[in-house]
Amino acid sequence: MDQFSPARLSESGISLPPSERFGSGTSGTRRVVATAPAPRSVFAPAEALHARRSEPPTISSTPRQWRSDGPLRRYSLAVSVTIATVAGGAGPLLASRSGNETAAASVAIGLCAFSLCLAVFAWASPHWHAEVRLDRFRRGLAAWFDLELKLLALDVRALPRAPKNLALYLASQWLLRTGLAGLIATTGLSLWQQALGLPIAAPLLGISLSSAALVAVSRLLGWALRLQPHCYEASPDALALAAREFPGLVDASRPLEIDTVFLQPTLLHHVVELLPSWRDRVHGAGADGNAAALQRHLWRGLPLAQIARRPMLGSAQPHGTAELLIDDAVLVAVQVGIDASRAHSLAERLRDQARQEGARPSVVVVVEARAEVLLQGDVADTLRSLHESLPVVIAWLR
Repeated sequence: MDQFSPARLSESGISLPPSERFGSGTSGTRRVVATAPAPRSVFAPAEALHARRSEPPTISSTPRQWRSDGPLRRYSLAVSVTIATVAGGAGPLLASRSGNETAAASVAIGLCAFSLCLAVFAWASPHWHAEVRLDRFRRGLAAWFDLELKLLALDVRALPRAPKNLALYLASQWLLRTGLAGLIATTGLSLWQQALGLPIAAPLLGISLSSAALVAVSRLLGWALRLQPHCYEASPDALALAAREFPGLVDASRPLEIDTVFLQPTLLHHVVELLPSWRDRVHGAGADGNAAALQRHLWRGLPLAQIARRPMLGSAQPHGTAELLIDDAVLVAVQVGIDASRAHSLAERLRDQARQEGARPSVVVVVEARAEVLLQGDVADTLRSLHESLPVVIAWLR
């Protein structure tokens, strides 16, 4: 038996009365004082480690560049948007300095248009491969607009009770989108006027400057959010021990009562405790929509945390996966739907991440899945083996 299993922990602890249980108002988790010191590190059993070392590396049939949101793509997006912002602000300033349109202003507008085209290409790069068809691209674009409208409605509902970090995030995101939309519109209209042999209208130059300012302010708000202090400080070993206290599959639709050796709940405990009260899901919006809704819900329960959303390739699909990173310590993966193949892909991806980045304590939230599929057969076996080999909590919502 695993030395950190709930059964073993309950034997070595003394449960406290109900009045001293933490989170009694919103959760059924209870506190247990350990009679022996907790070990400093948590590892899988030696047999499991030996088995994983002996397993040959699994090679996916999907090319690697289309499976991940790589750093090169993010770097290209950041550089393209930065150049477009500088050029979009410099063009109006150069034109106003001389009192009329100059060649330098025209070059700045052209550079802004070129940088925006590069940004669009980098943003859509995971979808540019030989099997993409025009009709599929149209459906994907329509799904993206539908998701953005649903997220806008979700943000409007979240604003009245948004904590500071969530308000900074929402303001940064929507200022960035508004500024980029303004740059795209004014750049297109300016190029159209130049093609007709007309001077660039002064209102367009003013809108371009204002849009560049909005993008700059959004980046400043993003930096301010990243500079906020982390609220929960916990070592990876402590979080890994916390993951061992949970059962293999957790029904997150109702509060869970477990025995724990921690005097105070860890960040992992807080995340699992907040799942039963998650109500504002975005049904039919893929993993991106569900991850965005969960991000806002967790921010209301953890107002001082830093929660970054990491969309993955295919996260906009009906059965995709998206990730949240909380305080650079706990990874939350949102899986929409489940079957044997998707469970195997999820386990393979988490094991790959553990080999490359280290075994980060994680919570996998499975939504829109039927209980009879999740709790029986190969799916349950795959998820339980993942929980046994890695510090991962598998939680599912009905």
